[in-house]
Amino acid sequence: MFTCIFHQKRAHYTHKEHEESKFVIAKARIGIPLGSKDTSFSRLPHYAMEKNYFDAITKLGGLPIPLPYNDENFEEYLGMIDGILLPGGSFASPTKWYDEDGIELVKAGTWSHFYEKITKTAIERNIPILGICAGMQFLSGVTGGKMTTNVMKNLPTTIDHLNGADKEFTCHKAHIKSGTLLHKITNTLEIDVNSAHTEAVTSVGAGVIISAKAEDGCIEAIELVNHPFALGVQWHPEFFCDNPEDPHYKIMKALINVSKSSR
Repeated sequence: MFTCIFHQKRAHYTHKEHEESKFVIAKARIGIPLGSKDTSFSRLPHYAMEKNYFDAITKLGGLPIPLPYNDENFEEYLGMIDGILLPGGSFASPTKWYDEDGIELVKAGTWSHFYEKITKTAIERNIPILGICAGMQFLSGVTGGKMTTNVMKNLPTTIDHLNGADKEFTCHKAHIKSGTLLHKITNTLEIDVNSAHTEAVTSVGAGVIISAKAEDGCIEAIELVNHPFALGVQWHPEFFCDNPEDPHYKIMKALINVSKSSR
């Protein structure tokens, strides 16, 4: 008698679970690699990432899925997602990507290694990917691009690209190249952007085009020409996801739409 009742309850729960899972799977599942930081709690690092990335994906109808540095379950995590949002972060990129001579560079760590792995995988397997800030720099680096450690020192500019103001406010313009994926998404040739970086892409590799530049010539957006959706922007569009007519909103929404349709 106990066994029979247990099976009936389990069958009912399984049906409900199935119905709920269908609802969740209907959303575009966007993987967001986590960052890492040291804390005073223990000698081991903690995962960390700005909440706003997850909130923006949720607000636009997607399902954000955090991606930890877990090599054993890497393929299983890939099977759970439809697209990737590669966030910004304060960490060292691979030293071979920098074009400066005569300066000591910080060696890349675990955070950087995982970003490199997930970016290469997205490119190889045609997984839709949007790189933001450092995420754009990784799209460039893994495809043969070069970087500078300090755009304000290595580019004649009066623009403060680090800009300490709140990121909800724009601080300079970016000019978008006509006919690019970015142009088609935003339907504009000029966009006001926020800014929070010292490092910057200085050149791109084969198969990559520069789709936007700041007024001082700083590369602000890139895209891969032989990939269904591999776009990188140097600014942070996730702060502007309230107005469907806003070009930043359109960039974030495009990742969700393409990811959902690529299943």
